[in-house]
Amino acid sequence: MKTVHKTYKAALIILIMFTIMGCGYHLGPGDENINKNIRAIFVDIFQNDTSEAHLETYMRKAFIDESIQSVRFRLAGERDSADAVLKGKIKTFAISPIAYLSNNIVAVERIHISMDVSLVEQNSQKIIWRDQHFSGIVDYNVNAVNLMVTENSRKNALIKLSNDLAERAFILILSGF
Repeated sequence: MKTVHKTYKAALIILIMFTIMGCGYHLGPGDENINKNIRAIFVDIFQNDTSEAHLETYMRKAFIDESIQSVRFRLAGERDSADAVLKGKIKTFAISPIAYLSNNIVAVERIHISMDVSLVEQNSQKIIWRDQHFSGIVDYNVNAVNLMVTENSRKNALIKLSNDLAERAFILILSGF
């Protein structure tokens, strides 16, 4: 019994040591892969190849907000004053029911968006980072009785998804993935 107790104790100590030391892998702003001269970025108007109205506006606003919050980049007000241009093309927009009430009425829907996002150096037109299959999902509640509640819930979900995608894109850009 003492041997088992000592084994658990040793395993716990090793686990704590690994937790404290970490593995050395991180997703921080390690911008070594991006030329240091690229400071100002312009967020271009997003292309919307879907039938979902205003989606390109939500996405662009989210990417602009993320640019403003960035410590690595500053937002350029015009394309001509930018060192790089962030471009986006929304390729697909799909809504699927994922939960139902007991009377088979949809209670929760899932939005899935797929897009092509790239950061392109302004002078050389060299692609700094690109993901042609950048995607995300978000769920929102459906109110079968009040369509305005559902529409507000859907709009808030789209804004949240846009913000999440912008944040993830900047992490990937700065991490070199």
